[in-house]
Amino acid sequence: MNDVVASQLVAHPRLNELREERRTLLQRLTDIVREIHDLKERVLPALLTEYDKHFREFEITLQEKTLLTAEMVRREELFRLKLGRGEKLTEEMIRAVNTVVDKEFERMKKRFQEAFSMSAEEREKAASERSQKHNDSDFTKLYRSIVKKLHPDAIAREEAGQTDANSRESDASQAATTPFEQFWQSAQEAYNNRNLRELQAIYDLVVLAEEREDYTTVASAEEHLQQEIMRLQSRLRNEERRLREIVNNPPYTVRELMKSPTWLEQERSAFRKNIAEKERDFERSKAFLASINALNSNLASTPSPFAEQEAFANDFMTNTYFNNR
Repeated sequence: MNDVVASQLVAHPRLNELREERRTLLQRLTDIVREIHDLKERVLPALLTEYDKHFREFEITLQEKTLLTAEMVRREELFRLKLGRGEKLTEEMIRAVNTVVDKEFERMKKRFQEAFSMSAEEREKAASERSQKHNDSDFTKLYRSIVKKLHPDAIAREEAGQTDANSRESDASQAATTPFEQFWQSAQEAYNNRNLRELQAIYDLVVLAEEREDYTTVASAEEHLQQEIMRLQSRLRNEERRLREIVNNPPYTVRELMKSPTWLEQERSAFRKNIAEKERDFERSKAFLASINALNSNLASTPSPFAEQEAFANDFMTNTYFNNR
């Protein structure tokens, strides 16, 4: 780049305005990511441990009852829908309804198992398998760019050039005090867990921290800076949303309340009440479905109340409603 172009780029008022906006966005993004990192690494683990001590067993039971009840209610809902349309209760219809519900709840059951039954290692493996849909080249490209900026050896070479082993060790030690050292472990975890969003956030903070200087014209510099600003604005919105999700939900929102024995007992009572409600809904739907199974398999020697209602409904829908509407 010649001296004339360089001086124009440095002095151009519009470019200075864009550079300032970019710096402001990048600083805000850095602050939020660091806050999220601190919450996830230092604050939340302690809060989760305390919360689990009081409520984990209740939560597991409630989630299990909720899932089982939702599945049972869904089966009942589909059966009642078909019966309401005047469809005959047949073995094929029962099989079709059960197949649909089984498929609907297969994924939810798997996620429930991951959340409450698997160890941390098993959950990490399952999350990794789900994320294989991401393109490996995207991870590799982002990860390598981050490593070039964060790795102690890379920083040492950048600062000191080619040095002997002792000098390189000294430079690496000094590099450990850089502002970005906190992102090194996070980058490793994000890459190993195939977390593209996390890796992208680190990339924005580490790789984009330095502005490009290889612009050839004022127009090209302005276009590039505008593109970067738009992307940083998008990233900032995403990270702000992540932060809100953390600070607006338990255990963060109840960190002070967990110090109150009265509140703890109120929460336990609320869990017990919710569990009892799910159990009642479960038993009601279970009784309904049992009557369908009994009717279909001819286990009862006399028509059950449900069978009588179904026979009446079928007769009404076939001989009265459809013929006389």
